Amino acid sequence: LSHASVALCLCRRLKITRAHVVAHDDAASVALLLASREKRESLARVLGPKDAGAGNLDVRSVCLLHPNTGGEVASKLMEHLITSNIKAAARRHLVRMEVEVALRRQCYRSSAIIPERMHFYKRPLHLNSWERALKYGIQATATRLAGGEDAGLAREVSQRSPEGGTGFRMLVATGAHDSVARPDEVGQLFKPQRVHVFQDCGHLSHEECPDQLVDLLVSFVS
Repeated sequence: LSHASVALCLCRRLKITRAHVVAHDDAASVALLLASREKRESLARVLGPKDAGAGNLDVRSVCLLHPNTGGEVASKLMEHLITSNIKAAARRHLVRMEVEVALRRQCYRSSAIIPERMHFYKRPLHLNSWERALKYGIQATATRLAGGEDAGLAREVSQRSPEGGTGFRMLVATGAHDSVARPDEVGQLFKPQRVHVFQDCGHLSHEECPDQLVDLLVSFVS
């Protein structure tokens, strides 16, 4: 199942029929698939009889946090490491180190992520087959971005109205110092109704300015 299918299944099981969807970075593709009724119905077909009707989820708005505009999914070092032939134990150790370096590099202030929080970012890197999942994820995201799929779907979705007829809304938020979701490009690429730029912020607004982010989301969906 795709991430979007899993999200639909979860909403069905939790009896959620109406939702505002928030997604960060390359999860923008999941949010946009959920926002498209045609895509939702297509995704729901792969679910079992127990989740019949999952495609009827009413998505009222979408907020894309720092959606990728530059096409760079991983650092050159990361790409080299996950495809290298060095011993597995050494490769795992180096990749874990590079993940931490990459996260701090994406912040405007590298101290924004305290060590206790960094621990949670690195926990998935201890699961079985995490290297293979990381490699396939990077490749899939790079292919999607190269084809402009997210931006095209965003423009299509932003023009629709939800089932209730009250007008669909899309918000794109990024940081003034975000090199992944560049402030001067997000509006042009994704055509949202609203663009918000956090000052003194890089790519991780949920770490760098969480209070401002929560205020923005609450005001947007209210």
